[in-house]
Amino acid sequence: MNLNNRAARFLMAAALLLPLVVTEAFAEIRFPSQEAIDATVSSPGAPSPNLPRGAQTMDQSAFALGSMQWNVIFVENDGTVGGAETWSAAERTAIQTEVNQAKTYWEGLTAAYHPNARLSINVNFENSGNALTTPVDPTANQSESWVNDVMGTLGYNSANRHTNVRNYNQAQRVAANSNWATTIFALDNTDNFNDSYAYAYFGGPFTILTRDPAGWQPQNFNMVLAHEMGHIFNAWDEYQASGARNTYTGGYLNGVNGNASLNGAGNPVVPPQANALMLNNGNFGTGVPFSPSPFASVQFGHRDTDLDNIPDILDTSPTLTGSDAGSNPGTGDFVFGGSISVNDITNQNPLNMGFSNSQSDMTINTISNAYYVLDAGVPVSFNPGDGTHDDYTEALGFSLLGLPAGAHTIGVYGLNSVDNQSNVLNFNFVSSPINQIPEPSTLVLAALGLLGLLGSGRRRRQR
Repeated sequence: MNLNNRAARFLMAAALLLPLVVTEAFAEIRFPSQEAIDATVSSPGAPSPNLPRGAQTMDQSAFALGSMQWNVIFVENDGTVGGAETWSAAERTAIQTEVNQAKTYWEGLTAAYHPNARLSINVNFENSGNALTTPVDPTANQSESWVNDVMGTLGYNSANRHTNVRNYNQAQRVAANSNWATTIFALDNTDNFNDSYAYAYFGGPFTILTRDPAGWQPQNFNMVLAHEMGHIFNAWDEYQASGARNTYTGGYLNGVNGNASLNGAGNPVVPPQANALMLNNGNFGTGVPFSPSPFASVQFGHRDTDLDNIPDILDTSPTLTGSDAGSNPGTGDFVFGGSISVNDITNQNPLNMGFSNSQSDMTINTISNAYYVLDAGVPVSFNPGDGTHDDYTEALGFSLLGLPAGAHTIGVYGLNSVDNQSNVLNFNFVSSPINQIPEPSTLVLAALGLLGLLGSGRRRRQR
């Protein structure tokens, strides 16, 4: 299947269900252009990657686990075309608060997970939170032509806007040492709330929201952003007007969109969860986002089948290999050499292949420790060859020198960052050093045995 046909199968952007009290808003469905896909594949000028193991540069939000950089860019019209529409300091401060509320919401979704599996978000307000300008009115021009104006200001000058934002995300990911990154464009529409909309691309690289996002009003920006981040993490809409059906699948785990308001034939159905993030955002009165449906959670990557607080995507065990080929029984020296590597599970995401999803198998797990156990004693940790356990693969080695004469058992194993244990390598080592002085206990036993023999001889002679 060529990229054009593949892309046409999937919605690339999603709009929001309107609250009942709002009568005007913008809603749309978008698809990636062939130009956008081609530019993503080539990604000219992309910085050196700082990626989850197995990921490519385009994989910027494969699942909602690990560390993430949110890059927030305020955009305004400089008045060259049409009347200028500018952010006030108070408006920007209010939206910054809304963004941080959305951040807290998303981090809270994984609060029960292992600490090294949780989602942690760093918000970067580009240009110290001051707006960047474009000569066009971004709220009235949804061709996104203004994106290149903004990205050019930041030093990204490809002809393709998706490539520019993706390369910017990648640079921010490297600088922040984060697993993932995305960009949030916030547009000022204070003077024209009719130009009110919000949408995102599946898997990134960006989402766009007006100050009054799709008619939800500025004080509910956090709910709309929380919803749009669901698309950044590869989840479908669930409300009827989106056209998404309960047979659609998406996300790294290829979760089914089972809370959608349309069945596979496109007929309306009652969703299993009446209030849900991807269905109707949140409480319009309180500004609190609803919990995601269990179906959307799986699309985000939040599935824990065995209920051990380690999500399935990260619930793997590392693989340890090695040998004791360097050991020397004649000197009593046991020497181990080997390596340990994390493992991943299969990426089943069917969305945006070649645009924001390479369909590579990925993990953010690293190696956290390695141990040996001598003669069923206490485990002893040892460092890898580079001195620190923090990589996807570590070279391992240690020596036990001058082991006492006799048979010994040595077990070796390691842990990954969610404390899952590797396989154990067991070694039987017989130390038989030449001219080694026996241990004190052995000397005592030998002396007692000799005295016993001498005493027995004396008794025999007395007869």
